Amino acid sequence: MQECSAYGRRPKVTHYTGTVDKEWLKGEGGVLSEATNTDNTWTLLRMKPASLLKTGIEAQEEQPVPSWGGFNSILYPELPCTSKIGYCPMIEGSSTEFSTVYTVMKHAQKMCTNLGQVDTVITFDLAIYTKAKQIQMKFPEEFSGTVIRLGGFHIALNFLSLLGKKFCSSGLEDLLIESGVYAAGTASAVMKGKSYNRGVRAHKLAMEALFRLMWDAFIRWYASHARDGEERLVDEDAVIRKAEECRRAIRRKADVQSSLNEFQQETTELRSLFQDFTAQSRAKSKMFAFWDEYGEMVKLLLQFVKTERTGNWELHLSSVSAMVPHFFAMDRPNYARWPPVYIMDMRQLATKHPQVHQEFANGYHAVSRSGKPFAQVWTDMALE
Repeated sequence: MQECSAYGRRPKVTHYTGTVDKEWLKGEGGVLSEATNTDNTWTLLRMKPASLLKTGIEAQEEQPVPSWGGFNSILYPELPCTSKIGYCPMIEGSSTEFSTVYTVMKHAQKMCTNLGQVDTVITFDLAIYTKAKQIQMKFPEEFSGTVIRLGGFHIALNFLSLLGKKFCSSGLEDLLIESGVYAAGTASAVMKGKSYNRGVRAHKLAMEALFRLMWDAFIRWYASHARDGEERLVDEDAVIRKAEECRRAIRRKADVQSSLNEFQQETTELRSLFQDFTAQSRAKSKMFAFWDEYGEMVKLLLQFVKTERTGNWELHLSSVSAMVPHFFAMDRPNYARWPPVYIMDMRQLATKHPQVHQEFANGYHAVSRSGKPFAQVWTDMALE
């Protein structure tokens, strides 16, 4: 154990002065919008094409479009390299002590030096990340070649807890119980963010169900405008035809990306009308705005999951940036304070650690234990 004390006056964070771009923290990049549009298209394709532009929700005898994970595994069939995972020696010390964190960081530096690596990349959960960053800020020269990452798995768990806190009294928990998705005890744990897999599944199901109700209301709105003789209408037959072609491509698992692009292009006007309907409905109804916000937050969580499963570094940074305002709004001071620091560090990798940035851009910030498509995970999740 190597002794270290980072207590006392906080170090001056001068290396951010004049280098931070406010655009880094907006989380409104094109890559995030594109990924969200893909998920919106998935929800549309899950509906019966013949009833896509008709009122009422019609059940299907067979669902050719798989769930969110299965759909994306078809859409992103690239096979990642299987990661080599090992465990370091155990350190007899408290993880909340500066000396323990300092020892871990020095040990990681030594390992990377022996492997001939210039930079050292370490991932911590938030509690230890705060200690590690304070050590790095107090000894900048000693850890100039160290890149400290914030564990994505713990960010996702905290965001699940945040979702549960915001919508705890909305009837969402009762919906999960009464629909038979989960029992009372499991639903309670899901709302507290205690179960990752069950939580993601529950919110995906609720989001898709609410989207179908919203789409049914949109079709009624669309039909009323069509009766009024509005010029801004869509070619309904072409939309249905492209939806059926895309569903057949998904069933065959061939030319899925091109079919999806054609369907998105054909529904551009329809999606624009849906955005107009959403904006008008949010202005008229607080209840509509409340549940629309829920859908947007669940989609943001799914994009954050997608970043690791596809190895999309830019989407990772954009989704974390988009999460920060929610942490502020729901009174999560630690996750509101430190993710912006993490984002600013990662945005400067291209100039300070170009080799690390290149590896992350190639998708090697994620861990693949199975080598299967759309199955990569966060570093901290791989070791849980």
